[in-house]
Amino acid sequence: MSRRGGRWVEPHRCIVDHSIPTSAYFSSSQNILKVFTRVLYAAEMTVLLS
Repeated sequence: MSRRGGRWVEPHRCIVDHSIPTSAYFSSSQNILKVFTRVLYAAEMTVLLS
């Protein structure tokens, strides 16, 4: 069981390590987009209200 688990865990670790930078980049870019749209929305609202 432990040997099988080790064999299963090793490739999984490699895959996870490989995908971490990509997913981090994607999540950070998505966050930047969300913040950007929020800022634009806030600017529009202030312009409309003033």
